[in-house]
Amino acid sequence: MSDPDSDSLDLLAGEYVLGTMRGDARERFAERVARDPALARLVAAWEKRLAPLADAVPPAAPPAGNLAAIERRLDAEPPAGGSRTIRADSGDWTETAPGVTVKRLYREPGDARESVLLRMQPGATLPAHEHPRSEECLVLEGAIDIGGLHLAAGDFHVALPGAPHDRIHSRRGALLFIRGAIAA
Repeated sequence: MSDPDSDSLDLLAGEYVLGTMRGDARERFAERVARDPALARLVAAWEKRLAPLADAVPPAAPPAGNLAAIERRLDAEPPAGGSRTIRADSGDWTETAPGVTVKRLYREPGDARESVLLRMQPGATLPAHEHPRSEECLVLEGAIDIGGLHLAAGDFHVALPGAPHDRIHSRRGALLFIRGAIAA
């Protein structure tokens, strides 16, 4: 039987080498690796184990426009006062359903809710669903129908925890600001 602590350290070393460990946790782990020869050996073993995978992937140039996108994000970093700005032309839109894209704006660390923009193309529909937490929705542009409820630009709607939502449909398209549970 293996030692659970050594198994945990081995997994952490793997996360560190893969780059999935981020932020303060990564910095603290790097400091620990520098002080702990046994942990440094675990990291080296992971690097050796994963090196053939990196060698098997041919070099590729980054997609055009990546540098400009990175520079826009750097410009959006918080000033010394501690705020964050997301410019209208920055961020990534991800398709979550046919005709529906989401742009993630903010998630408070440790909170299970996030702020997003959700764009629905004309005729797009989201299926009925329930809410594990309250979900706030402000229609910024266009209009949506939630079951028999019609919401137009400027209308605000909140679904309470456990509340079922009928399907959401937009005949002409819509842009929504939503603050709610993090999508899987």
